[in-house]
Amino acid sequence: AAGIAVAVVPGVTAAQGAAASLSVSLTARGVARRVQYVTGHDRDARLPDDLDGAALADPSVTTVVYMPRKTLPALVARALAAGLPPTTPAVAVANATRTDERDVITTVAALVHDIDALTTGPCVVIIGEAMRAAARDGCSDDLSPYSSRGRACMTAMRNSAAARV
Repeated sequence: AAGIAVAVVPGVTAAQGAAASLSVSLTARGVARRVQYVTGHDRDARLPDDLDGAALADPSVTTVVYMPRKTLPALVARALAAGLPPTTPAVAVANATRTDERDVITTVAALVHDIDALTTGPCVVIIGEAMRAAARDGCSDDLSPYSSRGRACMTAMRNSAAARV
């Protein structure tokens, strides 16, 4: 409208890319009926005051938190105080969809400490029962070879095969 050229480029969000890399869905029939996206901080780098604790604690929701590193302790405290079970699965993914993507699969109670393993890069946190599928141990055939976990599994399988020769 102001004479500025604009191009719309379709893509995926960091949350969708992170979930795809983990080979999990953000929703799951009978487990997670909806997804909510929230910011991890306001303009003053604090947890937003209007972030609804009851919504964060809803067990039928997958909550995606963008860039929460500095406010994660306050966010987790608010969710737990509102009734979110501490054993709720949680995944933190740094550099989602990039070749240096890293993830930590944990619980809400341990998330504040476990996220320290992700030392660099923008981070997205995904909380909810739909993430329980990400917590399964081992490598599966449905892991994307483009994800950090898929590449790690492929490397482990190659190393194992080479050791047997």
